[in-house]
Amino acid sequence: MANGEIGKTVVLVAHGSGMAAYDALWRERVLKHLGEEFPRVRFHMGVLNGELEAWEAFPKDVRGGWAVMPLVLSDGVVTRVQLPSALSEYGRRLGCVPDVEMLPLPGVRTELDGAVRRVLEGWRERGGAECGRKGVLVIQHGSMRHPVRSGEAMARRWAGVYPEYGGFYAGYLSQEPGMDAVLAEIPEKEVVVVNWFLNCGNHVIEGIPSMLGLKDVEVCGKDVFGWRNAGDKRIFYTTPVGESPEFMKAVTGVVRDWLAGSGGKV
Repeated sequence: MANGEIGKTVVLVAHGSGMAAYDALWRERVLKHLGEEFPRVRFHMGVLNGELEAWEAFPKDVRGGWAVMPLVLSDGVVTRVQLPSALSEYGRRLGCVPDVEMLPLPGVRTELDGAVRRVLEGWRERGGAECGRKGVLVIQHGSMRHPVRSGEAMARRWAGVYPEYGGFYAGYLSQEPGMDAVLAEIPEKEVVVVNWFLNCGNHVIEGIPSMLGLKDVEVCGKDVFGWRNAGDKRIFYTTPVGESPEFMKAVTGVVRDWLAGSGGKV
């Protein structure tokens, strides 16, 4: 690279969806987008829970060091345990430790509020009843080892932004309160689900629908899945926020801010 340009490789590290073929497609989409936005920046993307060992998510080339962006929506096990462990194992295996600069999580950027707004406005176009208040359930993965509370914070914020809805609630897969227990306590009979996940993996396609009692959930590739019946409730089930254009804007914003702060040119 010419003088004044960033020499680091931007390494994007995702948790992985549990579906290797889907991870490969998602990786291709993310790298294509960033490559078009920043043609003079080197990008690499790997997953920590894939067919390879976690340390193999990183490139073998350490020239100029790395700027590492965890592709997660909340600080937790990936950022606190898996990523540091994989970097340590990388150094042990290869005998070298690159200069690493950690970038902010894209999930903390406000661009993703636009993805949620699209979900909350989309139910009317898919047969939602015009009358009656809707409950909104924000579903996150969570962790028993490193519990997060970002779901509750988001629910409180959006409740102030969208007063026309009913209650806003947070439920988790791997910590309390569990999403199935939260759903059972929601008084509204129509519930809009916000899947706070990056992509359509095992959780979104199989695990969550099964826990919610949903039937015949469609495969990914559409803006929304649409309405499904679950017991005495009607649920508007949606694609995860990471599938949205807003998520790509958030990732792009992290890279652009990093370049600006480092004095780099693209």
